[in-house]
This record gives sequence, structure tokens and C-alpha cells, in this order.
Amino acid sequence: MVRQSGNTVRAILSDRYKRLDNDLVANKTLDKLMDMGATIKYGSYNRDQLNLTAVLPKLEGEVEKDDIVQGGVTITNCEVGTQSLLIQPFIYRLVCTNGMVAPRYLNQFYAKHVGKVIIDLDKDIQAIKIIDKMQKQLELVSNPELFQENLQKLKQAGDIEIHSSKAVKILKHHEISDYERAEIFGRLKHNVSDHFTTNNYTFANAITNLANSDDVSEDRARYLQELGGLIIFAHNPMQIRI
Repeated sequence: MVRQSGNTVRAILSDRYKRLDNDLVANKTLDKLMDMGATIKYGSYNRDQLNLTAVLPKLEGEVEKDDIVQGGVTITNCEVGTQSLLIQPFIYRLVCTNGMVAPRYLNQFYAKHVGKVIIDLDKDIQAIKIIDKMQKQLELVSNPELFQENLQKLKQAGDIEIHSSKAVKILKHHEISDYERAEIFGRLKHNVSDHFTTNNYTFANAITNLANSDDVSEDRARYLQELGGLIIFAHNPMQIRI
């Protein structure tokens, strides 16, 4: 299968590549999100990849006094084979507009672009079923009980101490550059060479706050948001790769 735009070849793929085009995913997702009363916080499309992030104001809680977060969802899809259709829970921190993506193994929906060879896309039953499951997953992610579980994990993260030396090891393990480490530690009001103790919640928010920087690319911002989620939700962030 050859995907192209005008005279430009975008990708050469197997004939078993399952077309789940971005316009289809976006239309079905946005329709469902609007029905759910969601607010779109971020959206991008670079012709190949789609990213949509929305929050649900009804899913709101307080981690600490005056530190309010909202639950939401983030959707990604790619038309050229570099990424599957993926839906993950999203946490939005109102006090500093930080975004945090829950790890991919947690309450995710994942659909590979693989299936039977289909000539007539209007009769692609498999794609129709995938889109149906995607919309049902959006409803599951909006479950108040799931949000409360994630909120509790955020609160618990504030009680878990982390020494600066371990923070450095985690950042190195996940290939955070020297410049990014300095920026993260600066948000903790410390230098990389300082010895201090903070907590997982503060550490994760320093990472996700860097994602808001104008100097950070969209792909890198997403990576930092996922790393922040890993700090909060993973038992051992050193044993998992994003």
C-alpha cells in the first residue's frame, strides 16, 4: 500500500495495513467528546499524525489545598505506520496548566493498523468495530471512579519522598538531556549538583511543566507528559520505558 499526497509518497506499507484515517478518528472522537461535555485543550495535525487532548470539567478534584486537577483523555493516531491508534487517561493541573499522561499500560485503548485487505472502505467491518470500541473507551476513561483512583495516586505521590540522586538516575534512564535536567531542577528551585529531597508529585510536575515551554517540540512535550505520568503511576519508573 502506498500513501501519498499529490506527487509525494508519504509511506510505503504492507497490503495488510489497516487504514484508520485521521479525519475519521477526529470526527468520531470530537462528536463523542462534545456529547460528553468535554473541553478541547490541545489539538494538532501535521498531515501524518493526529493528537487530541480534552478534559472533562465534571471530573475534578483537589490534590492539595487549592491544587485542582481535572481528568481527561488524550488520543493519538498516525496514517503512515509509525504509531497505532491510542487512547490514554489525561490529568490536567489547573494551577499551572500542566498536562500529565497516564502510562500506556494503564486503562488504555490500543489498536494496531493491521487487518484484512479491504478494497471498498465503506465495507470495512473491522475498521467500523475499532471506531466503535474507541468511542466506548472514551466513555470508560470518563468514569468518575477511575478518576478518583488516579486522584488518590496523585495524593499518595505527595507522600513519597525522592532524593535528588535518584531523580537524576531516573532522568538519565529516560534519556533526559543535560539541558532538560537543568530546567527540571530549576523548577524544583535547585541546581543539578544540589543534594535535596522532594516528593514524587512535585518532581513529576517539574517534568510536565517543562513540556509547556515554547522551546520544546510537540513530540518532546508529549514524552515529558508521559514521563511525568510514569513517575506518579509506576511502581518503579526505572523498570519501564516510555
